[in-house]
Amino acid sequence: MRRKSGFSLVELLIVVSILGLLVTMVMPSLGRVRALAKRTVCGTSLSAASKGLSTYAVEYGGRLPTCGYGPSASRFDRMGWDVTSNPPSVESNSRNLFLAVRTGLDFVPPAALICPATSDKSALQESGGHRHYDFDTGTGSAFKSKCSYSYHLQFRSSADGSRGYPLTLTSDQSLPVLADKNPFVKYPGTDYYANSVGFGSDDPKTTNSRNHPRLSGDNIGGQNVAFLNGSVRWVTSPTVGPGGDNIYTVWSDDDKSGGTLAEDSMPKDKTDGILVP
Repeated sequence: MRRKSGFSLVELLIVVSILGLLVTMVMPSLGRVRALAKRTVCGTSLSAASKGLSTYAVEYGGRLPTCGYGPSASRFDRMGWDVTSNPPSVESNSRNLFLAVRTGLDFVPPAALICPATSDKSALQESGGHRHYDFDTGTGSAFKSKCSYSYHLQFRSSADGSRGYPLTLTSDQSLPVLADKNPFVKYPGTDYYANSVGFGSDDPKTTNSRNHPRLSGDNIGGQNVAFLNGSVRWVTSPTVGPGGDNIYTVWSDDDKSGGTLAEDSMPKDKTDGILVP
């Protein structure tokens, strides 16, 4: 007797099971490949932004973007977007970086400051008739971050009358300029100044940016960092500044690799490279 063509139910079930097993095995690999691709694009974006900052410095007497040190600046986390609604935010560190975006000369395209591994959206200079002068917009549930990276903090305590540590093209070439966002600072958006600073159970010597979630088989994670010499590196430790300086904290006495961070943290020296929003 001649057998009918086609698959039996048992054979179909076996094929479906095998396909399901293959999908289960392949999907984590595909997710890892996508994440690695986003890391690479992130590094490319930082490289473009870093080159733009260098071009800006050439045009402005060798100094990288800074609005200057305000007379009452005592915190690095000031933020805002409308000149008329929140004047104190002129002392935001991210506003310094925004100078390279809003000049109209395309030193740094806003899209270059967005990490593809995040949900951040590009900043617009004009919106709703208001002129932006910082990356972060809105308050409460309307708060939105429009920059995925942290920028070198050039402020310092003004107790002795000094205004800051200007970052120039002749500064220490191993200083970090831009990096994936500082993991110890976040803005939940409840109001302009609401933030969270603190390590909790995290070790500041090893905690990396949260822009890039840890991958399977990669329990350390890391961040892309752009340095003043123009190089961009993926690093698995935040202690990559001058002399092993932690790029996400300020020195604690002689401790460069660990350090501390609070709302009023300022660099302890011109080579204390701390990057904050």
